[in-house]
Amino acid sequence: MPLQTARACVQVAELAGIAASRGNSNAVTDAGVAGLLAQAAGEGALWNVQINLKSMPESADKTVVGAELTQVRAALHAAAGAVRSTVETVMSA
Repeated sequence: MPLQTARACVQVAELAGIAASRGNSNAVTDAGVAGLLAQAAGEGALWNVQINLKSMPESADKTVVGAELTQVRAALHAAAGAVRSTVETVMSA
């Protein structure tokens, strides 16, 4: 479940990026805050995945879950970074 939550947070950060780039420039910081909140929530969910890996049964494929964790974390950082960059660009214009 935490991995699904983290994936949803990536989607929220991506949507925040769209809002920041296409939305009203006077509300760009609202989109930026949405991106920051998505990043924080996603990181929290990924921490839960990481700690849960330790208690997974031997029969579980920890390698697959660990790889997904890494992939989702990278996507989250990319999406959040894109929001931040867009917000800063719009505010500087």
